[in-house]
Amino acid sequence: TMLHELKQRLLSGGDVALTALNGLPGVGKTALATQLSYDADIRTHFYDGVLWASLGPHPHILGQLGRWGTLLHISLQELSGQTSEAWSSAIHSFIGSRRFLLVIDDVWNIEDALLCKVGGSNCAYLVTTRFPQIALHFAGNGATVVHELSEDDSVALLMRLAQDVVINEETTIRQLAHSV
Repeated sequence: TMLHELKQRLLSGGDVALTALNGLPGVGKTALATQLSYDADIRTHFYDGVLWASLGPHPHILGQLGRWGTLLHISLQELSGQTSEAWSSAIHSFIGSRRFLLVIDDVWNIEDALLCKVGGSNCAYLVTTRFPQIALHFAGNGATVVHELSEDDSVALLMRLAQDVVINEETTIRQLAHSV
């Protein structure tokens, strides 16, 4: 499955640990990233933790980096009033050889994602974006397209979540799955 493949890529290290998910809004990129970040094997491998930044179309990069700095117990007084680049550098120095998974969610601009690329050689990245060119630029061969579910897969998922509704309203459910 896609989840298993992504997990193996993140655990393998090297350049393949640069992973980016791209696809239409709402197909489940963030849900996949969330599930991976809570996976027991991922947590064991990245034993220093998971750092998550949610960007969106108008991110506050300095705020995201400041939050990471706070989580890492980096002196906020030293970096007060500094640029995003200074924060990136300080976090990168602090991380050093520690082992983190850095999730950069909902990237709209490659420059924003690159400012969050603060990990050391033992870190891995998981980027989510709706833009294929950003995924390719960030992760190269590690870019993965997340496709929307087929009608049958949609009905199967709904069956797991609301079996009685699907059984009683199968025609309506199929119409809904088809239209989405």
